[in-house]
Amino acid sequence: MLTISKIKFPSWVKKTYHLIFEFIDRIDSHHIFLLSSAVSFNVLLYFVPLILVGIYITNLFLNLETFNSLIAELLLSFLPDTEQTYSIISNLLLETNKIFSVSSFVGLVGIISLLWLSSTVFSSLRSCLNVVFEAKATKIFVIYRVKDIALTILLTIFILLLGYALPLISILNKAIADLLPAWLENFFNRATVQIIGASLYFIFFFFVYKFIPNKKIPMKIVLTSSVFCTIFVELSREFFSYYVKYIANYSRIYGAYGFFVAVLVWVYYLFFIILFSGELSVFIFSKRIHKGLNVSDKVQADE
Repeated sequence: MLTISKIKFPSWVKKTYHLIFEFIDRIDSHHIFLLSSAVSFNVLLYFVPLILVGIYITNLFLNLETFNSLIAELLLSFLPDTEQTYSIISNLLLETNKIFSVSSFVGLVGIISLLWLSSTVFSSLRSCLNVVFEAKATKIFVIYRVKDIALTILLTIFILLLGYALPLISILNKAIADLLPAWLENFFNRATVQIIGASLYFIFFFFVYKFIPNKKIPMKIVLTSSVFCTIFVELSREFFSYYVKYIANYSRIYGAYGFFVAVLVWVYYLFFIILFSGELSVFIFSKRIHKGLNVSDKVQADE
């Protein structure tokens, strides 16, 4: 009787099989499932003061209408595309309008909380990325705390710059769309939204891989990780939107809190993908280097 163990597979199938299981062993030894849950928890703590400090700063530089548009664009880019998402964003903007009336006090509280919690968030994310990229701490704790605060300020400035850039992009997009035939206009608008969303993802992931780990990561690995992460997140976002809409009805179990449960799951997926993409890039380049060394050794042996 023929068994699977006696079947002769092509060499490339066996090689692929071994590579897959070697990669699985790698991510299992690094415990990235557990690391993803840890950093997700800290990010959820960090989100509230980030919104508060964003409100405080944008109140100084942007008008209310521009700020509402910016928040809606960012949330729609990162959250699953569901009816609950639109409802929550609408309610959030209504509450934001109320917060603007006391933004000075709230902003100051948010800044203090943000600078404190950001240290926990970036420290947690750095610890996870250090495991992925096998980096060790080379500086004292205070230096990393200062770096965390600087990264927080840079991230806030980036969000502020988006407040100026997105309206200009929207105006340019509308001007170009008006010049196109009617049958092509809808496709162009959809493509533009996808490109802008993917670009924001790529910039964010590049920021994460480039500046957060303890050691300097080679640019090839940073770019590859960012590209992998952008592709995986875009695909996962579409899949997760379908999953929430048609398969997992969280509202049936959790009622009004169903959306927040979905967001918790999505945040976990997001940071798992960040760690997974880093692991995949390191694994690929380590195999390429190992293969190059083997070829070099073989050439020397022949000589």
